[in-house]
Amino acid sequence: MDQPLTVVLPMHNCERQLRSSVLDILDLTSSLSQGLKIVVVDDGSTDETYETACELARSYPQLTVLRQAVRQGLGAALDLVRNRLPVEMVLVHDGISAIDVAQLQTLLRDECTIESPLGTSAQSRSFSPQSSGSRRFAAVRALHDRMEQAHRSTTCFRWMQLEKPLVPRRCQPTSPADPQEALLSSPVVPLVNLPMGMNPLP
Repeated sequence: MDQPLTVVLPMHNCERQLRSSVLDILDLTSSLSQGLKIVVVDDGSTDETYETACELARSYPQLTVLRQAVRQGLGAALDLVRNRLPVEMVLVHDGISAIDVAQLQTLLRDECTIESPLGTSAQSRSFSPQSSGSRRFAAVRALHDRMEQAHRSTTCFRWMQLEKPLVPRRCQPTSPADPQEALLSSPVVPLVNLPMGMNPLP
């Protein structure tokens, strides 16, 4: 089974539009071949954004709510998602622009149709001039694809890969597994010659 797609919504003081935005995004599930999860990150809101998100999460298990005590921005929100959730590829809102559900739907549908079981796609970005019968048409199609890609780079949603931070290896002293080896490797302290009848101190 395919992994569900994850949409991250950093929000600051969005109490009024939060409910409608989340419900509109959840409505897209019926048009997708994969499941859909939403992560709302409350970015230090001073209104009821966090409480409203938690209320929605109780009714919709696809919704996860995270919270930052103070406003820290998009980078900190992504760090929070990276550290708290087992996701790698997410579709992130910029946290500033209005949520464009139609734009989100296009990006999600493209992701779902990039690969088919045969390794091709109805919306594949690759194009064969021989199949079109016209090199000119191929050039126009390539130009269209570049313009579409440039448009996507300026949208309020974008795909991002969240890489887990590397944990530095700590240098820990190693101890021999064999007690006999440990005894042999310990430093030998020479005994001082003592007079007869006297034993060394313990």
